[in-house]
Amino acid sequence: LKHERPEQRTATRLVFLGTFAPLASSALQTPLAHAMADITQHVRELLCTLVADRLGPERVAELLGDRIAIRVFTAYLLKDADNIPPKGTYEPRVYSNRGGVNYYRPDGWVQVWIKAIDQDPDFVELQDWPIAYHGTDSSKLGSILEAGLRKPGELPRVQMAHGSAGAGPEGAIYTSPSLWLASHPVYSTLLKLDDERWVQFAFKVRVRPNSYKVQRSTLSSSKHWDARIQMDPNMPHNESLEWLIPSSADVLVVGLMLRELGPSVDASVFGTLASRVSAHQVEGPEYSWTALLKGALQSGAYSIDNGDLRLGFNSVEWQLCNMRTKGDEYEPRQRIMSSSFDLGNPGITDCRISWGKTSAACYSICVSFTVMSEQPLWVVLSCGEYCRHILIAASSGYQAWAYSPKKEDVLDKLADSICVHLRFHRANISAQVLCLSVSDNKCFWNIDPAMLDHTYLSEFSRIRSEVASLTISGVELNVYMLMCPRGLISAYREWCEVRVIFCAGPLLATLTYELSLGHKRVKRTLVLQSAKQTTFTVWEKRSEFLNSGNTKISLEIVSLI
Repeated sequence: LKHERPEQRTATRLVFLGTFAPLASSALQTPLAHAMADITQHVRELLCTLVADRLGPERVAELLGDRIAIRVFTAYLLKDADNIPPKGTYEPRVYSNRGGVNYYRPDGWVQVWIKAIDQDPDFVELQDWPIAYHGTDSSKLGSILEAGLRKPGELPRVQMAHGSAGAGPEGAIYTSPSLWLASHPVYSTLLKLDDERWVQFAFKVRVRPNSYKVQRSTLSSSKHWDARIQMDPNMPHNESLEWLIPSSADVLVVGLMLRELGPSVDASVFGTLASRVSAHQVEGPEYSWTALLKGALQSGAYSIDNGDLRLGFNSVEWQLCNMRTKGDEYEPRQRIMSSSFDLGNPGITDCRISWGKTSAACYSICVSFTVMSEQPLWVVLSCGEYCRHILIAASSGYQAWAYSPKKEDVLDKLADSICVHLRFHRANISAQVLCLSVSDNKCFWNIDPAMLDHTYLSEFSRIRSEVASLTISGVELNVYMLMCPRGLISAYREWCEVRVIFCAGPLLATLTYELSLGHKRVKRTLVLQSAKQTTFTVWEKRSEFLNSGNTKISLEIVSLI
């Protein structure tokens, strides 16, 4: 730490003379009492040094009190790095349940209470607010203690630090019910105290019930963490670890958590794993700690079941077991995702299969992949009694398909599992069959009647055209069409369903179009959302479409404002 004024430099120098080593002393008559006194003094001096320049000594005294109140949570899961309790025997230590959310005992942390909060007349009401955490950099301690957690841009000094995944244009405050996630070095950076010794900080907060949006950990599929390992051993998966709070009025800071890392720290408090962190690695202590943590959890089999993936020549099978347990562990909109895989022969890359719940009675099966094949492809997707055939244009790029079958239709009740089959094979048709012809502000798709009666086509089948580009009033608009020869809704099985999908760029526009399907003509106006796909659907009786003598689908853009 560097300060401009000499008196602050002196104070800084004095703070770092102390360590948590006295905790291990047995020469004292009452070692625990003396140890708590030493650790209390150490924490107070450290915090005063970090925030006094911004808040001033009087405000620091008001927040922390004359006698700082701390609580030490000694390490238990990470106490012995060479003997991590296996997942099958580990029981999470739940201290309480607040607002329907479990509060788990911290593992190897020191907690500092903020005195002013206890004196708040509304503090009793806060007892029912769930507990969460917000990892932070030491340079932000003063501003957060003074003004609380704020959204980026809400105050001049509050800037975006880690992106805004899922927050929307208005922004949000990110917290987590998991101290394990909030303390990841991406969020809770390491402050160097001495050679081979660092400290981390995370704020403990209370969040108003039902004021936040829950989403999966955005670290779980990045370079910072392995998606196959639990981020928090207290939680079975990483799907609900991030809370996005739209309003700063719905979150209140109630405490500060700190943890030391490095060879000189007291392993009886922070655990032997924390004492193995070193700066000798090329990437620094942050990566040293993350690698140690991942290795420890892996050795204890704290893994997430992402299903059993079996790859064939041009097909894949993905099986998920213990579905009754997963049905209890996962909430709607939370998902289990397979690892990514490629199928080189049909030209399929970056393919994933995932499972989730849309409700207690319905599952959601999703498949995404990128088509690099130079020929049209049939994609066959099946699960239980369900089977869908999809005809896709050559080199059509990223594709995503989903369906929501009833639970009993896909669940093997004897095996308590589901199995998804995905197969790709080249379609024996000309690539021109799926091409859209473009002329000025019009595009056409000539449907081959024989293709609609193809043996592969079932009531769930779809045929997807290639993407065409239209330039209207100087604006480029991408369009593709999707045909369901037998409507996806049971009442429309004798009808053809045609969907036209507009892919707009960074604009908000009003589009007027005219669509011709057999004898049917439709003229509509719709609003194109910025950087989003906009879809409209038209139905026509299958027999009338095929007998009309005109199986060309015609789209004309009348205006774009």
